[in-house]
Amino acid sequence: MAGDVRAGRDFTTRVLDEWGRPGGEALRADMLLVVSELLSNALVHADGPVELTLLRDGPIARVEVFDTGDGRPEPRNPTDAAHPGGRGLHIVGRLSADWGVVGHDRGKTVWAELDLPA
Repeated sequence: MAGDVRAGRDFTTRVLDEWGRPGGEALRADMLLVVSELLSNALVHADGPVELTLLRDGPIARVEVFDTGDGRPEPRNPTDAAHPGGRGLHIVGRLSADWGVVGHDRGKTVWAELDLPA
């Protein structure tokens, strides 16, 4: 599990370097955290991530994690003692301009979009 998240973070760092490091260290930190949370969710709550995609469209960076699980992620109450954790999607929501889920016949893609500075 940790290896998949680490590989995703390494990939994200390389892509941001190729993009010329828009937003500097602040955006890099936010992107790495969003990638980590989405990959971790796919590993814990689905059948593991199948594909991580990073896209840039003008002022938007989009993170997509495809997995073959059939569940639909929803933010949980992070203060619920009966179910530890539950902060991942709240973190994604705070760091991204928008996020969502697209279902497919073989699974789903969970995506998040972050604003790139002008």
